[in-house]
Amino acid sequence: MNHDTRSLAQGVLVGDRRSLARALTLVESARLADGAAARDLLSRLRASRRPLARIGITGPPGAGKSTLIEQLGLRLVDAGKRVCVLAVDPTSSRTGGSILGDKTRMMELSRKAGVFIRPSPTGGGPGALSARARQALEVLASGPFDYVLLETAGAGQADTGVADLVDVLVLVIAPGGGDELQGMKRGVRELADLIVVNKADGELLKLAQSTAADYARSVPAAEHAATVSCCSALEGQGIDELAQKLSDLAGSRVRDEWPGTTPAAAGALGRLNHVALAAPDLAKAAAFYRDVLGAEVSAPKALPEHGVTTVFVRLPNTALELLEPLGDESPLSGFLDRKPKGGMHHICCEVDDILAARDRMREHGVRILGDGEPRTGAHGLPVLFLHPADCFGVLIELEQSSA
Repeated sequence: MNHDTRSLAQGVLVGDRRSLARALTLVESARLADGAAARDLLSRLRASRRPLARIGITGPPGAGKSTLIEQLGLRLVDAGKRVCVLAVDPTSSRTGGSILGDKTRMMELSRKAGVFIRPSPTGGGPGALSARARQALEVLASGPFDYVLLETAGAGQADTGVADLVDVLVLVIAPGGGDELQGMKRGVRELADLIVVNKADGELLKLAQSTAADYARSVPAAEHAATVSCCSALEGQGIDELAQKLSDLAGSRVRDEWPGTTPAAAGALGRLNHVALAAPDLAKAAAFYRDVLGAEVSAPKALPEHGVTTVFVRLPNTALELLEPLGDESPLSGFLDRKPKGGMHHICCEVDDILAARDRMREHGVRILGDGEPRTGAHGLPVLFLHPADCFGVLIELEQSSA
């Protein structure tokens, strides 16, 4: 598909809804053919970007994040602000796209002038953000908006990636979140600027107030410590005060630059994405990390193209990928024949450009496994594997970065 990135960028900058939708589709595409056009578009947008407030709304499922975002958005619009929302939804198992639940719960806000709402699927990845949330936010942040609100899918304490993308992070919880409190001393809890106990109405009012008091006692006495408050997005109680807090915080933190956009050498290694561990019994291994070690564990995902079934163990700074053979021809079977109890299989590092990385490896005599063409990995992104004999005995997976 041909892309006129110059015209597309101009449309995004003036807030043309069709251009915004097309630009988001382009940067969220996993097709290698769209990669160069997406990077060119983002480069054009970065040259014309202006400051705006980026607010992240995260929290466990059922906390009422969408309803709260709608109420906050309505207050901002009433104050004369232009608002856009990136709502990360679970991925549809039938279409691979967003289930659209969050957008349908913001019908009143979506009808307001100057508002743009975009649902974005997680893509089946291990975290609460879509694989290309950063690029989507960059597009929205380039439009004529005053606020961009990022809603994560149902998140746990290890889903800390959202903090790198926003100026202000709000953790939303439901009344009686005692189980969550146990795990919130680290991870997303310590990164939150505001903790909001939602659904503080009716029979849940006293429980919400008690939950807020518990969280307030857990907040460390530090300058950056979060403010804990109650609200009812359903009844509108406490929303005005919360909107003012967000406005004050965002006003003091708005930045011209986008985090992590310093250009790197084409094809150079980025961050460690995950460490992959082979397991003879995936269910038992997942239970060990979940029940014994207390980690957050994703649902199993079959990858027939790679001959494995995967489970991701979420950690605050990276992830573990548990692998089990899938099918009789699984390349993992030979590994488990040599190591029947399992063990480290490979490491996965991100690269800014998977094709540039492949060419870079070949220039230095590093062999690429297979036919040398990227395949889609567990996160829905292109991946390549480097021959362990050329990497000091380590099987290295390169994954196209979502940043």
